[in-house]
Amino acid sequence: MASIMQLTEVVCANLQTAKRYDDFFDIVVVDADFTAVAGKEYGLNKAAGIAVTLPASTPGARISFFNVADVTSNNHVITAATGDFLKGYAFTRDEADGAANDFTYFAPDGDDLVITLNGSTTGGLIGDRIELIGTPTGWNVRCILSGAGTLATPFS
Repeated sequence: MASIMQLTEVVCANLQTAKRYDDFFDIVVVDADFTAVAGKEYGLNKAAGIAVTLPASTPGARISFFNVADVTSNNHVITAATGDFLKGYAFTRDEADGAANDFTYFAPDGDDLVITLNGSTTGGLIGDRIELIGTPTGWNVRCILSGAGTLATPFS
């Protein structure tokens, strides 16, 4: 049987974990161009595309995006500040062929500052996710995207 001390430690550990996740993101659904703020998760809800400006990167800063509506015209364009280079990856699933686990891997080339979702070849469909974590030299990027046609890198 667990002692009161052990149970207290488990409860405290669980509360600390819950607090960490509770403080992690404030969710905001947007339908116009904006400048992102660290600590927020943004639902991109405009079929005609949204221009997002990232703040200057600071170590540990976190920003997340998810697509609420398919991009059908123009693009979602997420732009980092000059010198805040993107590092990381995008896995894009080809929705056109319907095959399970048909993902293509893309990586920024070292001096990329922009992520573009065009609603087809570079992602931009409902459910797409982009997570950014600040570093001293830019943003670490994790993208899980859906596209169609000849898939292409979302990074430039």
